[in-house]
Amino acid sequence: MKYVTGEEIKVGDQVRVDAGDLGVVVGIIETNSYSHGYSADDWAYLKTGLLILTKDSGLLHYPELDEEIELIARDI
Repeated sequence: MKYVTGEEIKVGDQVRVDAGDLGVVVGIIETNSYSHGYSADDWAYLKTGLLILTKDSGLLHYPELDEEIELIARDI
């Protein structure tokens, strides 16, 4: 999956979603990539999309990439 800017989405990316809520990508379902504490077995039933842990809304599932998801920072 890629952001609208063309950059590859990576677990650990800090993002802004929807109306300015900040969060971190904790799972990329298609590539079976998850942060520590998030098991592929727990989320495989979703089949597609991203898991983003946000400050205001908690854990969100985006089945498709939303234009409102913006990369803010990435650990190198």
